[in-house]
Parts: sequence; C-alpha cells; structure tokens
Amino acid sequence: MGKHPASGIYRHLRRKAAIFDVLVQALSGVLNSRSLDLLLVVFL
Repeated sequence: MGKHPASGIYRHLRRKAAIFDVLVQALSGVLNSRSLDLLLVVFL
C-alpha cells in the first residue's frame, strides 16, 4: 500500500518508450534515415 500511484504510470511509460525504441530501431534497419525522419515527424 506504500507504493506511490505515479510509479505504475512511470513504469507503463517506460515500457511504452522501450517498445517505441525497438520499433524505431527495426524501422531504421529497413528504411534509410531520410524516410525514418519523415515517419518520426508524421507520428510525433
């Protein structure tokens, strides 16, 4: 019960960031850097 409520949210965000990082690495392996930059601009 002593857990801070934000710790679960923080852990969730870290998990999402890790998944996003893996996706970006996979995309960068497939695409060249210019189209990857375009994708990041579109999604962010």
